[in-house]
Amino acid sequence: METKKIPQADILDIIFDERNKSYGAYELRRNYHKRARKAVVVSLVFALVAISAPLIAGYLSVDPDIVLTGPKGPTILTDIPLVPPPKVPVAKPPHTETTAKTNHKPTVIVKATDPVEPKPDPKEPFVPSGPSGPQTPEGPAIAVNPGGGGGGPHILVVVEPVLPEKTFDEETVEQRPEFPGGDDALMAYLKDHIQYPKRAVESDAQGKVVLGFVVNKDGEIDEVTVVRPLGYGCDEEAMRVVGSMPKWKPGKNNGKAVKVYFNLPIQFEIE
Repeated sequence: METKKIPQADILDIIFDERNKSYGAYELRRNYHKRARKAVVVSLVFALVAISAPLIAGYLSVDPDIVLTGPKGPTILTDIPLVPPPKVPVAKPPHTETTAKTNHKPTVIVKATDPVEPKPDPKEPFVPSGPSGPQTPEGPAIAVNPGGGGGGPHILVVVEPVLPEKTFDEETVEQRPEFPGGDDALMAYLKDHIQYPKRAVESDAQGKVVLGFVVNKDGEIDEVTVVRPLGYGCDEEAMRVVGSMPKWKPGKNNGKAVKVYFNLPIQFEIE
């Protein structure tokens, strides 16, 4: 293209100068705006048809002969009497005789002139009647014959079941058990025999272990348990030493040796 024609030439002519304009690209770019306008017009026409079609169809489907009218006057509501349902006769249940039940048990009367040996209860230990004597903590109470001979009235002997042996608490027993040598000797014994567990030392475990144990009637130590544990082997060490203590002086109640339960706190400290 000549230089003097460039100012008046179209941009497409400049781009496609000395190129094949019949190939198709030139034609597409040249007529692009025409095709765009046609596409917009066609789209608008389709949109208008889609919007107006329902309105036109509704207008054409209305029947001009049908006229909707409302009521000419007010509607008056009246109460309709309700008919009660018929009564169904209820059949009376047949009369039956009832028998009253009672938990009354007959009273067994034992005559004084006809004594019998009491039968043992299968749920309780049987203690045969023996020589008369006063009541003792070790045995049941046995009634005595006030006549003292064969001519007096017979009295029924009531045998009480043997009760389990009671274990007293150190605060309620009359005379507390005592370690040989007293409390000071007990403290010295524990300090000499209890060894601080290695695991507790390595873990820097300190605190109190509370043990419970029973001092039997012969002074032996029994039923050693841990009431308040500390762990790290301290509980087992305390139980070992307490369980191997020598015999105590047993506790007494009413002048007789009894079993007494004790609580013993042991403090573990690292100096």
